[in-house]
Amino acid sequence: MQLTKKEIEAYYLKRFSQSIESFPKGNIIPSESPDFILDTGEYKIGIEITRIYKSANFRGTNPQVQENEQNLLRAECKKIYDEMGLPNVEVHILFNSFTSFNKKNRREYANKIVQLVSMNLPPSRGVHRIVNDYKNVNTFPFEIDSITIYRFGYNKSFWGESGVGFVQQHFINELQEVIDKKNILVSSYTNCCAYYWLLVVIEGLRDSSFFDPSAETLNHSYKSNFNKVFLYNGFSEKGHELKIVSAD
Repeated sequence: MQLTKKEIEAYYLKRFSQSIESFPKGNIIPSESPDFILDTGEYKIGIEITRIYKSANFRGTNPQVQENEQNLLRAECKKIYDEMGLPNVEVHILFNSFTSFNKKNRREYANKIVQLVSMNLPPSRGVHRIVNDYKNVNTFPFEIDSITIYRFGYNKSFWGESGVGFVQQHFINELQEVIDKKNILVSSYTNCCAYYWLLVVIEGLRDSSFFDPSAETLNHSYKSNFNKVFLYNGFSEKGHELKIVSAD
């Protein structure tokens, strides 16, 4: 069952609170604006939570859009493969850094990928990896680096991804843009809290959220309307309080 946005936010807030020794003790109450309220008994802190993703690459492609198209392509591959009545397999596709999949060409690419898999099935309880030699785009799309096929008597087929990507270390501008988008919310909060915090989360689950903050990124002074701004890295499970100056 897929988690709701609020459940995901609550998860990251809990993990963040465990990463900061000075995090105040109290009851965390789900809210709407801000996302959560921390009631210490003496005062309340409103906590807004957001996630950071990479900006569009030099080709103008948004990494999140790219990843969504890859998900849809894999789903189309699975559908076509299942309809062929072939043995159940687990397939992992390693995409290249830049892909050009969309609704119009999805079926065409899916047919090529399924054809590759069906022609390279490993023996029972075997594994086979197909590596692109980049000689024929008509049979092996250049957007794909390799395909790994596992055949171990599964009850159904599974089409997944090989999670690799570029880890971005310097992202001062991207981080400031995220803060700017949330700064405008502070004036709309009711005066229910003594302080307002912003928590920016690095999920680190896919290429679009592969960040590892450099010392320069962590030591930069960001413009903010919040009383405090924190950065939490979900991959390393480390929390950092960022330096801030007034955005006014």
